Amino acid sequence: MAGEGTGGALVSGQIEGFASVIVAGQRLDDRQMQARIEIDPAAPAPLPTSTLRPGMVVQVVTAGDGQPVQLMVRPEVAGPVDNVDPASGEFTVVGQRVKVDGVAADPTLLVGLPNLADLAPGDRVVVHGQRDATGMVRASLVLRDNTLAGVRVSGTATQIMPSGDALSLHGLRVDLSRAQRLGPVAREGDRLTVFSPVPPTGGVLAAATLAIDVPPLSEASHATVAGLARATDAPARWRVRGVIVDLSGLPPGDQARVTEGRLVVVQGRIDGASVVANQLRVLDDTAPPVVEMDADVGEFVDARRFTLRGVPVDAGAARFDGLTAGNLANGVPVRLRGQIAGAAVVATALAARAPADGSTFIQAGSVTDWQPAVQRLRLFGLPFDFQLSASTVFEGGTLATLADGRVVELRGSLAGNTFTVVTLAFASPTSPLQLAGWAVTVEPAPGGLAGELQVNEVDLLWDAATVFIGPTRTAADLSEGRAVRVRAVRGAGIAAPLRALEIDTRDTLPGVFRVRGTVSEFESIARFRIDGQWVDASNAVFDPPELARALAGAYIDVEGRIAGGVLQATRVSDP
Repeated sequence: MAGEGTGGALVSGQIEGFASVIVAGQRLDDRQMQARIEIDPAAPAPLPTSTLRPGMVVQVVTAGDGQPVQLMVRPEVAGPVDNVDPASGEFTVVGQRVKVDGVAADPTLLVGLPNLADLAPGDRVVVHGQRDATGMVRASLVLRDNTLAGVRVSGTATQIMPSGDALSLHGLRVDLSRAQRLGPVAREGDRLTVFSPVPPTGGVLAAATLAIDVPPLSEASHATVAGLARATDAPARWRVRGVIVDLSGLPPGDQARVTEGRLVVVQGRIDGASVVANQLRVLDDTAPPVVEMDADVGEFVDARRFTLRGVPVDAGAARFDGLTAGNLANGVPVRLRGQIAGAAVVATALAARAPADGSTFIQAGSVTDWQPAVQRLRLFGLPFDFQLSASTVFEGGTLATLADGRVVELRGSLAGNTFTVVTLAFASPTSPLQLAGWAVTVEPAPGGLAGELQVNEVDLLWDAATVFIGPTRTAADLSEGRAVRVRAVRGAGIAAPLRALEIDTRDTLPGVFRVRGTVSEFESIARFRIDGQWVDASNAVFDPPELARALAGAYIDVEGRIAGGVLQATRVSDP
């Protein structure tokens, strides 16, 4: 630990992002940092840094060289939910009132629940945030975890009994007669934390641990503190995250900007039990904060549905830099900027992030510029070469099936501008392709139980497992020029044919063709392909409009007319 005068720092606030860990605007290297979570102050538990989330309230102590050595996660409340009022954005936990999305500058991230209406009495939650002047917790993070054991409440002590064996925390009566006491004797107005292994009974919490919240100022020589400003008895002294900050050395105009409940960031030197400010930033309550995350893509479905560090992300309307939506896949390293919106982070910008030379990572996308003679290729949207070798392992296909337009995932390492491919996996669509158009080149095999056809110039097979919907419910309903609707999937391997799951011959189509599927090759908005069907959407209406910027790799619905074998789209939508 850093000692007073060693140059070490205390950083107190909530996690704003990961690059490595961002707290109170400070970027903190987490490679050697030890993280712990304090539910019971007497027994903080180790916590993998991979489980940290935006909105968690933390205290970080750094060494004299700026290297973080300890991060303590300190929720405000943890325990069972009493009641929920989704209309007001409020709920209570062991008698503590909690407000979700109190102001735009301090939004609430929901983890483990899609929205507040999904929260129910009896659910166990961990709430991070800070108290306003009324004692309500303005939540920055609500994490539902029904495996949680015990109850934690932090707040301001009132109504302390002369014996010291009971007090109140924002309306909750606490019995301290059997509590282990950490720190000095509790006084009226002190900020403290209590823990109990069991919920309250009859409105009284039987505490097993009582700890006075004393910021670790003695372990550092300067501090950065971010949070709500709470007034004290002295005009120039405020309390932020339990730390007394002295603004008396700042210009009077800056001091006047700080009022009760304003969000502030204060930097200064530690002087005994307070921080003497030399820098002050007052945040705009109406401006949503920017979340930054450097992480690998996980749980990937499409550009609107994946996770970073376990947090759901919607990048459907994001600006892409150095990659496209078609380059996204599980394990791909990216850099995100966005904003919290309920249970997800909505990305405004998503950029490629290349790890250090020599480290192994994943890249994905549509093959372009495949050069078989030298076994080198590029992926659409990415700026470097991918080099194969005799030791490259193929999954879902072979070297012979590799060609421009194939969608692949590559695992390997980067050195300079060349990515050496260790594993190449051919991607196959996870969702059925859906087509509507006229059947042509209908060629039944002997016996009529299998055959081939084209719809919108896409080659299809049918077999005994294909379901026919029509007058005879057999392949006899198929004929040249017949209007059909088809659901199909591609077999194992990227070169496998499309097999029809269902062929519906009941419709008559007015000349409008429809195709639904994953964009497997993207050159431009005027030329991309959904499996075998080329599409020109340069004159199409997009619903939603931002879909036009995220076509590569997207699962979409297209309608239009065929001209020269190309579907001239009039409408492109998100199914």
